[in-house]
Amino acid sequence: MQIKWQTGFIIGLLISFYFGGLSQNIDSLEHLFSNAEKDDRVEIGHQLIEHLLASDRLKAKQYHELTFEVARISQHYLTRAKAYFYANYFIRNEEEIDYEKGMSYLHTAQSIIEKEKQSQFDKEDIKLLLGILNSKGAIYYNTGKLEEAVPLYIQALEYAEQIDHTARIASINYNMGLIHYVQDNYPEAIRKLEWTYEYAKDHDIGNIQAGCLSMLGSTLKHLDSLNKARYYISEAIQLATKENYEQMLHESLIGMGLVMEDLGHLDSAIHYLRLSLAEVEPGENPLLEAQQFLNLARIHNKLGEVDNARTYFRKFREVNDALNRTELEYQYHADMAALHALENNYQKAYELMSHGYYALDSFSSEENKKIVMDLERQYETLQKEKLIAEQSAQLERTTQQRNRWITLGLSLLLISMLGYVVFQQRDQKKHLEIQIRDNQIMQLQQDNKILGLSSIIEGQEAERIRIAKDLHDGLGSILSSVKAHYGKVKDQIKVIKEEHLFDRADAMIDEAVDEVRRISQNMMPPVLMTSGLVEAVRSYLENEAFSHQLELSIDIRNIAEDIDENKALFIYRIIQELTNNVIKHADAKEIQLQMLGLEEQVQIIYEDDGKGFDYHPNSSTGVGLRSIRSRVDYLEGELDVITNPGEGATFEITIPIQEGKI
Repeated sequence: MQIKWQTGFIIGLLISFYFGGLSQNIDSLEHLFSNAEKDDRVEIGHQLIEHLLASDRLKAKQYHELTFEVARISQHYLTRAKAYFYANYFIRNEEEIDYEKGMSYLHTAQSIIEKEKQSQFDKEDIKLLLGILNSKGAIYYNTGKLEEAVPLYIQALEYAEQIDHTARIASINYNMGLIHYVQDNYPEAIRKLEWTYEYAKDHDIGNIQAGCLSMLGSTLKHLDSLNKARYYISEAIQLATKENYEQMLHESLIGMGLVMEDLGHLDSAIHYLRLSLAEVEPGENPLLEAQQFLNLARIHNKLGEVDNARTYFRKFREVNDALNRTELEYQYHADMAALHALENNYQKAYELMSHGYYALDSFSSEENKKIVMDLERQYETLQKEKLIAEQSAQLERTTQQRNRWITLGLSLLLISMLGYVVFQQRDQKKHLEIQIRDNQIMQLQQDNKILGLSSIIEGQEAERIRIAKDLHDGLGSILSSVKAHYGKVKDQIKVIKEEHLFDRADAMIDEAVDEVRRISQNMMPPVLMTSGLVEAVRSYLENEAFSHQLELSIDIRNIAEDIDENKALFIYRIIQELTNNVIKHADAKEIQLQMLGLEEQVQIIYEDDGKGFDYHPNSSTGVGLRSIRSRVDYLEGELDVITNPGEGATFEITIPIQEGKI
């Protein structure tokens, strides 16, 4: 069982430490601190703490210890409140965070302000109050008391909007998205995280952008939209790497590893999880280390690499014995039970699952209940067989004659059971053979369908190329020669008064040459052969957008230059057909194209803001959409159409690019 709280817990804790809008750098503040008078050192120390919380917590704690005793007895209420507020961040012992003590500090800080100002708060009061409320919400969130966290976040958000504190607005909305996530309210989580991402992007709050991308990926993973999940987490990794957000990079690598596990790419999953461990120093974050050791052990177990699995289980034990995390203890026992079950050691597996049950106190997961019930039945079967064997031995010692009858009866029973089992196996084998044969027939039919479709489309493209060459090399050359001869005649016959007839003929020949060139390029664009797919698509869309006065947005990344010419032509035709449909039918003002090259596929997202249409996947559609679908099918890709009347249209196309594919 993977602990879903893990992602939200760590990122939520990280975001709750975020501060923005600080102007002085750390070096200058440290210099001022060392030379300041006693009273001034407190305020400078608090500024240093704010700067250092996100980068060097050890040094931040040192400055806190230097200022706390002086600050908490200060005559200024805000200084006293800040002393207790910052004390909340430094109540960690070697095993876990003392949330109860942290909440006590926060209550004290809040009561100091409210008692002094009686709700007549200025900007500095509100800034500190919203930090206090946000931290309280984070504590309730991290301890699972979501219903108590929400009103605190809402009140903090009101304060943040009063003083336009953009960093806090972003972080609180992000935390609200996490709450929807852990409550399995995935549509609302996606809505909140997407809004927060755009807000953070507009206000250049990079770490929250990365957090939103990572959490969007984790949410989509739970909705089984694994390719989209991988895309969002990949974007989070790129942003975290670029901006050096070490903690967020670590979290995103974990998310990518778990997505790869669900996709069945277990070697890649191990790669990303090991990278995430490399991003932190040993012992720096024992909770994450423990979770990663369990993840790696589980995946090695799936690969059948029992020795590697046991190695990571042992590392987990070394870390979690100090942490004493109940939910991780349960996950450990569940994964170890799976390992022993794989080795047919059902008794040991049952004992481990039972121990994990009492460690967790209760099972809320139906999946885990089923595992326990299965293991319990297997364990009881072994116990019954053992009891039968002992009773048989006792009966044999009591009377030989009776034992012979029992043996005979048991033998007949076993023979009957064996005959029944053999019959069942033969029947199952027969059904399996029929199913395999039916699948082979279906596969052959599908292959024949694709082969026929391939021949038709390849014939169409070959004919296009032939006609384009004939137009360009044949008719185009003839028209050019006719124009040259007309020029000579025109120069020699100066006496003809109605010379405008030649001008008209010249214009018509020019028009014919241009039309031949346009038809030839439409059928086989030269830029596709000379400059490749990316430039061909960009050139085509820019020309069409200019000609039809359309707003255009293009985002093309990671497309290989050596992509197969046939595949490139098909992708170009798909985009060409999509654009023709928009121009002819959609009445759109804007089109957007996103084309991304991922590890094993090309992902195309084509959007317009037109009038949309009533789309039903299984009903007959227009010629243009059928042409697009036939090309996608030929490339063994996938096409999703998202549209409704009056709402524009989005076409999501995924095309595989593995070795061996066209």
